[in-house]
Amino acid sequence: MKKARLFSAVMTLVLQLCWIGLATASDKNAPAALPFQLPKETGALLDRYCLTCHDEDTQKGDIRLDNLAELEGQKRLDLMNRMQEQIYFRHMPPKNKRQPSEDERKAVLSMVSSELGAHDASTLEEKLQKPEFGNYVDHEKLFSGEYKDVPGFTYDRRWLISEYIFNAKFQKMLENVTMGQFKGKRISLLGSNKIQNLSLTNPFLLPNISGVRYYANEDLTGGHLSSMLTNAQKTSEYITNTLVKAKNSKFLPVISQIMALENQQAATLASRRLFLETYIAKVCEDLYGSKNEAMLQTFKPVEIKPIEKPPEGETYKKAPIHVAQNMLKELGAETTVYQFLLNPEHAKKSDDEFRELCEKTWFNLGDHERKIQSRMALLREYMPEFRSIIEKDQHKIKQLVYAPLATDEMEVIKTSILKNRKKGDHYGEVIRKCVTDWEQEFEQQRAAQLFICKSFQVGFGG
Repeated sequence: MKKARLFSAVMTLVLQLCWIGLATASDKNAPAALPFQLPKETGALLDRYCLTCHDEDTQKGDIRLDNLAELEGQKRLDLMNRMQEQIYFRHMPPKNKRQPSEDERKAVLSMVSSELGAHDASTLEEKLQKPEFGNYVDHEKLFSGEYKDVPGFTYDRRWLISEYIFNAKFQKMLENVTMGQFKGKRISLLGSNKIQNLSLTNPFLLPNISGVRYYANEDLTGGHLSSMLTNAQKTSEYITNTLVKAKNSKFLPVISQIMALENQQAATLASRRLFLETYIAKVCEDLYGSKNEAMLQTFKPVEIKPIEKPPEGETYKKAPIHVAQNMLKELGAETTVYQFLLNPEHAKKSDDEFRELCEKTWFNLGDHERKIQSRMALLREYMPEFRSIIEKDQHKIKQLVYAPLATDEMEVIKTSILKNRKKGDHYGEVIRKCVTDWEQEFEQQRAAQLFICKSFQVGFGG
């Protein structure tokens, strides 16, 4: 074992020496870096536009350019980085001095960029992604038409609203000015009860450790982004739900028109849904007549666990009736049971017949089997109590009387049922299909309305 370890150590040392030898040989064979030479054309441009202020005698800003070729490597690269930045942003030559032509400026920049690029030493690109350079655009080039056929490109920047704009604009929604009475005088007050639940978070006040800054040189993740998305949602809801509906509809005519249509459609949809959920069986019986029963699934009663006998000497105790009433409501069976009991025809049925009527109704609606089991177990235990409640308090419970919707609405409902109902569908499934159809139809209408509004605005210079 010791010999094996010794052999391994020796081989490792030999390999390391071989790598050192190869590296040394490689260094010896590598071509020597060429010394920096300032092109004559560039030297002439520097002499014409720069050396008046940056030669051995003047050296404004402690910058000297007449000995650029004589500087040692790093000093020369540092100086050329400063040159590149000043020329790129057109800070030099100063505006009151003679300016180079565009071609001359490009020639100097090209030389500087090439030298910096050869040493991978340019700092300008990194700086351009920092906040202090984030808004830089060469507007002369932007609007010159020179690049009109070139595909657009930009770095992935995080263009966010600043904390100052946030406080001045967004925060005003939290500090909404309203009028109030104080000592008999009307005064302006901050904060409106209309938006008391709106609380926006200034993302710029969150700590840096939450993982977000807001320009291209740093990541955009975490708490700031989350707060901005939440702010956007709350703000849009405030605009559409409060401003547009309340007092500023004149300033947002397109949204007002779209929201008006959407609100109307929502009311229509709710009306149709409620009508079907209440009277779907009646509507289908009227539509299909004697064939309606054959369209339904074959009724299968649920199985209910038998009541366990109490131990000998003990009696079975039921929960109070108010507990049963709450359970009936939570199980979504209250309306069905009470409405059937208010109907004299069904109230005369025996407990078994009445329970079967309820169970078939829930089965045909497509309610879940376990929910039906829970309801049936409750009815088994409390049928006499539920009958007693109706006999005593029937004046407190309003009996539903079938009343069809307007003729055109009934035609829409019947047409949709005939289109969507398939044999074996539960009533609940028929309702879902119809509602989905109407939602899609309404969405298309809103899209068409939006297109018309946009076209109107464009046509009139909006």
